[in-house]
Amino acid sequence: MNHADAPVRALVIASPHIEHILSGQKTWEMRSKTCKIRGTIGLIRKGSGKVVGLVDITGVRGPLTRDELMENLDKLHGTREQIYDPAFAKWNFAWILAQVRPLKMPVAYVHPKGAVGWVTLDENVRAQISAQMHT
Repeated sequence: MNHADAPVRALVIASPHIEHILSGQKTWEMRSKTCKIRGTIGLIRKGSGKVVGLVDITGVRGPLTRDELMENLDKLHGTREQIYDPAFAKWNFAWILAQVRPLKMPVAYVHPKGAVGWVTLDENVRAQISAQMHT
């Protein structure tokens, strides 16, 4: 069965960041590396075992300076304190997100051992996501 419209990959994101993305408040996902992937990906709430939404990665900006991050606090849904926290310094690439689509029914998936950031979605999960994309 062909589910070409459903994403092949999903990104694991911790709370509360994933909720801010799903609500449309956060349009930049801050990471320590660039990303070559573009198009629709799944969103996995860390620790849930479920794909909870879809979003498009449209580009990447970075590495960003502290001043650039301060100018875009609204996009990364961050605080001034975060930007000036030395622990945040490595999170200087903004993965630009658009077209967020929360799933009405989160889809369970099997988390591969050792997977941290990206997860490849199997055919069954993709079929369930595809069915929701067309309702």
